[in-house]
Amino acid sequence: MMRELLLGIAGASGLSYGQLAERLGVDKGMVEVMVGELERKGYLRREGQGGCPSRACTGCPPACGGTNPSSWVLTDKGRRSVAA
Repeated sequence: MMRELLLGIAGASGLSYGQLAERLGVDKGMVEVMVGELERKGYLRREGQGGCPSRACTGCPPACGGTNPSSWVLTDKGRRSVAA
């Protein structure tokens, strides 16, 4: 399921945790935990300082303030994982 989450983050910008959770068939809290674990293990990193680099998120549908998965990017390790 972690690989599916990485694929979801890599393949779609602007998805909220809730939207990713719906795609994966789990609850939003589980997605948040998995994203944290993937970051801790070096598969993901935040884009910019503390999330969205421009902080212009108020106009996006999730209006997440920088905590949306779209503010995450795959590291080299993450890209290798999804390519495998």
